[in-house]
Amino acid sequence: MSLIRRRTNLQVQFVNGLLSPAARYGQLHPKMCNDSRFPADFNAPRTIEEVRAMDRTLFPVHLHSRY
Repeated sequence: MSLIRRRTNLQVQFVNGLLSPAARYGQLHPKMCNDSRFPADFNAPRTIEEVRAMDRTLFPVHLHSRY
């Protein structure tokens, strides 16, 4: 496991854990995949509204990335 990917994903996990569903402008940050890249369709932070509008079939891929 890449040290950069592990460190990045741990930071993302911490920041995403602070998010509240009531936050109007909160952003959910993506985790890096095993190839040390961000997912193509989720490569930048998205607001809570954007995440709610995302295709639900993509969630297992993005939300269950290992750190």
